[in-house]
Amino acid sequence: MEKDVSKKTNLIIVAQFGKTKGIKGEINVRCFFAKPRDILKYKDFFLKNFNRIPVRFISFNDKISAKIEEINSLETAKRFVGEYIYIEKESLPKLKKNEFYYNDLEALDVFVKHKKIGQVITLNNHGAGDYLEIAGPKKEILVPYNFDHIMKIDIKEKKIFLNPDYYDF
Repeated sequence: MEKDVSKKTNLIIVAQFGKTKGIKGEINVRCFFAKPRDILKYKDFFLKNFNRIPVRFISFNDKISAKIEEINSLETAKRFVGEYIYIEKESLPKLKKNEFYYNDLEALDVFVKHKKIGQVITLNNHGAGDYLEIAGPKKEILVPYNFDHIMKIDIKEKKIFLNPDYYDF
């Protein structure tokens, strides 16, 4: 595996290696794109610590698997199970107004009216929709990711404003 020396790139997680598949080193992949096949559009992938990984993705029946160059055994492939797969954020499409990448929302301060109630830990999906996980001073709250509950997201100011009709702090 070759090492990327720039270390100034802004990497974003797009997938995760799952269980190994077969005996020749193929690995199942869990994609985080809205359409898992979108991973096939990219060519430069990285592991944590900016290690570039030469990988080829294969799509079959709406499932994605990967073949890492020079990995030809089940035992060697097992080392990658659970590892996240990154791409450079700059290679992602530009977003329209009021569209955000999930990682852009992490660590934003959350307000109801003008009172800070916590900070976004992460954005998850429980099957029925996306929600923000917010760590407050006394408890953690879950907020549906929709514009009924969220009044405004200000990435530049690193703030999210919740609808006070739903939240009373």
